[in-house]
Amino acid sequence: MERDAVTDQHARRNRPGAPVQIFRLQPIVAAFSEYEATLANRCFKDPRGVEVWFYDYNFPKLIQLAWKPGPDGDRLKLMASRVIKEIRSGRFAEDQYEWDNWRLGTLFWTPDVIQDPDKIHPNAHPLVFGDTVYVRRYAKAGDPYKLAFTARDERHKTMIVTTSFWVPGHRVRKFAKEPPLWEKQWAGLAASPLCP
Repeated sequence: MERDAVTDQHARRNRPGAPVQIFRLQPIVAAFSEYEATLANRCFKDPRGVEVWFYDYNFPKLIQLAWKPGPDGDRLKLMASRVIKEIRSGRFAEDQYEWDNWRLGTLFWTPDVIQDPDKIHPNAHPLVFGDTVYVRRYAKAGDPYKLAFTARDERHKTMIVTTSFWVPGHRVRKFAKEPPLWEKQWAGLAASPLCP
């Protein structure tokens, strides 16, 4: 039996998870300007009361901004302070860089992952920098789990967001160590219907 368009649309509307926000791709300079205005030097409290901060120097890592490889395939190390100085001075040449469009397009969802996660876990992945991982499922196809990692910034003596990205449900366990540090309470359910 074939599914019709109405059935497909109904199934999309009834996916489990938080409502999907707007996916916004914009030029890097505009994205950084919005980041400075709405996230940089601001903190967002998680459900445990822990303050998690965003700083300007986090921006390049949060979108995986990198130099495009040279003709020999080598890639120079990107210095966040240098890139930010170029953006602020108007000398940023976007065509010399590459970045992750998914991370850029959903960058401004990250505070919601911190403030209203489904679960908070210790980080289980040895290659991802961070002590804690916040997990939130969105009502979307593909990779519906957005993860946000945090670590202590000794310079500012605060917790900061180190990276954030999407994963499919079966990969959450590679990043989130059990048992969770915190779990959303779901009315009438023994466990979350959203997180694996």
